[in-house]
Amino acid sequence: MIERLENDLGLEIDYQLANDYPRQDPLVETVFFRTAQEAMINSARHAETNKVSIILEKKNDVLQLIVQDYGKGFDLSSQEWAAKGLGLIGMQERVESLGGNFSITSGIGQGTVVIVEFLIDSSYKEEEK
Repeated sequence: MIERLENDLGLEIDYQLANDYPRQDPLVETVFFRTAQEAMINSARHAETNKVSIILEKKNDVLQLIVQDYGKGFDLSSQEWAAKGLGLIGMQERVESLGGNFSITSGIGQGTVVIVEFLIDSSYKEEEK
């Protein structure tokens, strides 16, 4: 995914992906994937940057995704972004509908950071085939 997005979007993507957590419900894993994808697309379209960082890490009993761009950022209190920010609102709704936490920070000239957190469900087991 990373290499394809770098080519398709013209981004340099730095990433650190944890591998020390149990598989999660496929819906939660899909939300992580789609949120990362959407945040990178937003960065390529709006942030006027070519660099994005992605971190997927385990912090105690929480799996956390951080997508950060180093672009122009925007004013979260502005009504202008709210009118155009349907992608961000959609990300938030998807995350929260599955019990996760979603946050975004941004500021003019400071880039944008999207954070998604879900409690790790250690009881999830893939169906055996």
